[in-house]
Amino acid sequence: MAATQFARGGTHSALVPQRWSKDDFKTAFEQNPLLPFIGTGPNSIIQVKNDFLKEQGDKITFGLRALLTGDGQGDDGSYSGNSEAMVYHNMDVQLHERGHSVALNGNMTEQSAYKKLRPDGMASLREWSGLVDGADLISALSGLTTKKHIAGCRTGANAVDASSVQIATVNQTALTKGATATRWFGGGQILTSPYTIGRVATDALITNASTNHMFGTNVIEYVHRMAVKTVDGSGNAVTPLRPILIKGGSYYLMLIDQMQKKQLQADNKWINANLNGLPRNVKDNWIFSGADGMWDGVVIKTVDKMHRRKGAGGILASEWFDTSSDVCYNGVTVARALFLGCQAACLAWGTLSTWKTGYSDPPHNTKYTVHTDKICGIKKSVFNSVDFGCIVCDTAVISD
Repeated sequence: MAATQFARGGTHSALVPQRWSKDDFKTAFEQNPLLPFIGTGPNSIIQVKNDFLKEQGDKITFGLRALLTGDGQGDDGSYSGNSEAMVYHNMDVQLHERGHSVALNGNMTEQSAYKKLRPDGMASLREWSGLVDGADLISALSGLTTKKHIAGCRTGANAVDASSVQIATVNQTALTKGATATRWFGGGQILTSPYTIGRVATDALITNASTNHMFGTNVIEYVHRMAVKTVDGSGNAVTPLRPILIKGGSYYLMLIDQMQKKQLQADNKWINANLNGLPRNVKDNWIFSGADGMWDGVVIKTVDKMHRRKGAGGILASEWFDTSSDVCYNGVTVARALFLGCQAACLAWGTLSTWKTGYSDPPHNTKYTVHTDKICGIKKSVFNSVDFGCIVCDTAVISD
């Protein structure tokens, strides 16, 4: 159905007849799908900082105490001069303004419409606010900037429009890719036995959408092993992702694309393991609400705003996630999943959403306007140049 604008003239005529329902349908994507995972404590997947709600400032610093690495002393050892200094890593989150307005076109528009339009202005902005908050969080966790239209998840990394060029609420952190990267997985598996994993160094090398670069249970297991490693392939210490602790159990969360869900549901191992659903003692908890199932201690949840790109044989903006030098393979669609532990991202507030009503045409005051505004910053947690609570997972998918 074509969209209808609130204007006097031909474009609003569908609003005049009284056959319209008094209650509009709300589209499902007009919500923040990550809202259940946001909290103020260190065990939250997305940790909120409210420091500047009571004081001035435009940057918040998050601190992390690193693990001690010394061996200590043995029998009759000397502790004098052999104590270990504590090391703290920090990360700055820059705050920026984000706002939007809804304006009616005049008194005649309000008179001829099928319903009262002013309350809908506030409702529309509340839905918009949830939409952009969710999109910003997913973009931050995905290592992407949000200086683009909110539809950029699907239309490409550089899908910029004139009204959003200056939006910078997401503090971008670039991904470190490679076949042995500790916080990025690219490739996939065969969906039939022996479910072999194929890992690649760049998105451009994810080339086998219908064979061995697909999403499935072995990918979940592989990324889980990446999450709990304490030493990388070169022998360097790596801080493992902290799991979410619920009723004595340790869990991780993995957000996946709809097309990755389709592939997972074709995995026989997944089908057989999830016939009985989630464990009864935890299934009502927030992390399990709306989940597709669980595998290897990882709760799987499908989210509609995940990023997806398709190679078209060139360097168009819609063909790459991070850089034009890593364009997705021609004809192959790649979806970006997110494997998350505690403190995967930080959400810092300067001011919470404020709401104002008024008129956009003083002194005549005939065009009613609703406005919302907030100051915030969103950033994936990165300490000592390593993503702290998130692993990005790129796999090929077959679109419908």
